[in-house]
Amino acid sequence: MSREHDVVTLSGAEYDALLSEAEEAARLREELAALRAAPAAEPVSVKPLEWVEDHGVSAIGPYRLFYAVTPLGRFVYGTDAMGDAYWHPPSSGVYTAGSEETAKRAAERSWEKYALAEAGKFLRLAAAPTEAGR
Repeated sequence: MSREHDVVTLSGAEYDALLSEAEEAARLREELAALRAAPAAEPVSVKPLEWVEDHGVSAIGPYRLFYAVTPLGRFVYGTDAMGDAYWHPPSSGVYTAGSEETAKRAAERSWEKYALAEAGKFLRLAAAPTEAGR
């Protein structure tokens, strides 16, 4: 690039590079406008567990057992033969609960926590636009 009398003279390659940058800037402005005009993305949700019933009678008495098999392991809840509600996630201990319904909710919350933690390893969430960025 040379300057003569405040006139800028560009070589063919410099002109092409400048034009390419201008085209890229225009493309990025169009993409940004499209993103701003697009409806908000749906929040991420976890697929509900599909519970399987497996009730029976032990030496002590009847019990109720529900389990769901997932890619992250088996989630379980139920009521044991002594009438105590419980639940447990994969690779963890057994937890007691006040009722079978409470145990089910705890198992489902545990599944959501495990699933989102695992999915988070593979997701990149877009930042919400700010008022300054609009």
